Amino acid sequence: MGLKLNHPKLYRALGEHVVNVGYSNEHCLFDAFDEGHGRSTRRRYFAYDISRLVEVKDWSGAKTVIAVETISSKNNDPTRNVTADWRYYISSHNCTNKKLPDYIRNHWGIENKLHWVLDVHLKEDDDQKAERKSARSFSLLKRIALNIVRIKDTTPKRSLRRKLKHSAWNGDYLLSMLS
Repeated sequence: MGLKLNHPKLYRALGEHVVNVGYSNEHCLFDAFDEGHGRSTRRRYFAYDISRLVEVKDWSGAKTVIAVETISSKNNDPTRNVTADWRYYISSHNCTNKKLPDYIRNHWGIENKLHWVLDVHLKEDDDQKAERKSARSFSLLKRIALNIVRIKDTTPKRSLRRKLKHSAWNGDYLLSMLS
């Protein structure tokens, strides 16, 4: 589970624990460079046992914090600005599990793919609802519509955008999607 600043005490405690223990090879699960999408990126994954930390007692089953350092630069940037970012994840797996980096990368791939589709095809970022309940309801309805179209229409040469438009323009097609 990704840990964000909406849990400030836990976030701070785990960050301090990672810094105090240090970034040694003993804790490093993965260290690699990626070239793609116009940038160079180095990702390092460190895992630490947190089962004895007091701040984790309310998090059932939490055994490990994974600290992910991402260092990247854009290849076409003449100033070659380098950015570094740290993200923390908590897990019920042991800190020696070599698959932890794969779990995190796969989770982000799924999340990014879903959010990209919702933003590009269904304009979710442009949709501003004043009331929180209506925003949640519409968001849920968009995800349901997206899943229905993905599952029901298996036409290989029709893009997702065309499938969504076709369901809006053709009532018979829409009914076939809902039945």
